[in-house]
Amino acid sequence: MKVGDLVTTKGCGTGVIIDSRLASSATSESRARCVNSHMVYWSVPTNVKKNPVWVMARDLEKAV
Repeated sequence: MKVGDLVTTKGCGTGVIIDSRLASSATSESRARCVNSHMVYWSVPTNVKKNPVWVMARDLEKAV
């Protein structure tokens, strides 16, 4: 996924990716691995306390 893509999750409505970054996180074996996260601006701000918000790429699906 990239900046400008429409995305969705099960908990929120539809959003648009406005920024992306690569972050490293430690695993249980103490190895660093890189994960993608995206700043998403959600279309349903009543369900979101902070808008926009950073979301892990694994939690997002492309909206059709």
